[in-house]
Amino acid sequence: MDTHSIGIIKREQIAWAKRHGICLLKGSPATKEEPLYVQRLEQNFFEPLSPETVREYEQGDGRPLRGKSGGMPHLHATHNSDAIAANVFHYWRMRHPSRVACYLDMGTHRPTSPSIHFEKKFRILPSAGTCPNIDVAIRHENGRCCEWMGIESKFTETYPAKRQKLFDDKYFGPQVCWCGLGATRKLAEAFRGSGEKFQTQKTHLDRGQLIKHLLGMRQCYARQSAHAPHLRLVYLWYNVGTEESRKHQQEVECFAGVLKEDGVFFQPMTWQELISRIVDGERTNHSAYVEYLKDRYLMTNAVPT
Repeated sequence: MDTHSIGIIKREQIAWAKRHGICLLKGSPATKEEPLYVQRLEQNFFEPLSPETVREYEQGDGRPLRGKSGGMPHLHATHNSDAIAANVFHYWRMRHPSRVACYLDMGTHRPTSPSIHFEKKFRILPSAGTCPNIDVAIRHENGRCCEWMGIESKFTETYPAKRQKLFDDKYFGPQVCWCGLGATRKLAEAFRGSGEKFQTQKTHLDRGQLIKHLLGMRQCYARQSAHAPHLRLVYLWYNVGTEESRKHQQEVECFAGVLKEDGVFFQPMTWQELISRIVDGERTNHSAYVEYLKDRYLMTNAVPT
């Protein structure tokens, strides 16, 4: 039996599908991996995705609704990080976005209700062909200021440890503002180089991706408004209680310490913690949704934190 972190998550998603009579397919005919993909997109979600949400995913650079080389689309995968994010946040997008914002400690005492977006693009360089796509973005108008929360979702992607891309030289040019991010820049300089090369050291946490999200949010809204936006970066990951999970948590804590030096609001949280908050707060008024999240994502083999 596979006892590695990624194997635990996949087995639990296969078990969930089996409990509900959902037949899973292989991601690609040539793969040796067990079937993990739903045949119809709606089978992977508590409720059908809205047309607006589908458009956002279609416009995302990751193309989660389009298969590659004859393979199944990523959003059909039961173990996909976009799928878990959509299952948690899409429900509130269609109802009361302020509720889930509250569970992320964003607060509810605001003059207007927040809005939720998927695959939101925050451009860093005007000349760059691509820009960071943040999995979920929550926008709140607060008087004359705009408060943004960018959420990076991870499910199986953190397991096992991988060689991460180096931080491309182009992000250290004059067009990118690192003002107030001295400690963060120093960290990025430590693994600076061509974005196409990889580090020798393997890590679970993709620090470069998170730094790009931070830079993108800062750059985009500094250009759009004379009033500095309040930015929050949330990192949601899945803790399965293994040694890999513990190493990943240590990496996250170290990274959080660097951002704290620069006064960046960075909030790491496990999916179990967020879903448990929702379950505790919404079991009466949203029982079907709560039971779906419990059944699918609060796994017995995982260790909630």
